[in-house]
Amino acid sequence: MRHYNPKDDVVFNTNSAAALKYERQVLGDSQCPLLDGAVYTKWGAISAGHVLSGIAAGAQFQRIPITELAKGSLVNFPNVQTTVSSIFASTLSGDLAEAVLIQGTETGSSTISVGLAGNWNTTQAPRFYMLNNRV
Repeated sequence: MRHYNPKDDVVFNTNSAAALKYERQVLGDSQCPLLDGAVYTKWGAISAGHVLSGIAAGAQFQRIPITELAKGSLVNFPNVQTTVSSIFASTLSGDLAEAVLIQGTETGSSTISVGLAGNWNTTQAPRFYMLNNRV
């Protein structure tokens, strides 16, 4: 049963089966915000969105000319591929390429980071993935 007040920034959720009550912040500027879409695996936290987009891209495979994705000096190099597969662009490698292009060229940052640093709320029964800081 959900108790929701639109003027409040916390949602209270009561699970009648386990008789547990927990709260989750949904609005506001938390110093430790929650990341939705993270899945706990034995290899660590992964984004379910990357898995689902990879499955969808594999089901309807496409090759896209690089000239439709990047304009300018990038296409003038002879060693640049002429096409990009939909699987590459939709999964984590696409995010990596985007991070390099945006952080490395547009912002001029000397360090490039991929992903968001965070931790699960508990190691015994991980439920919420909390980011270490605001982005």
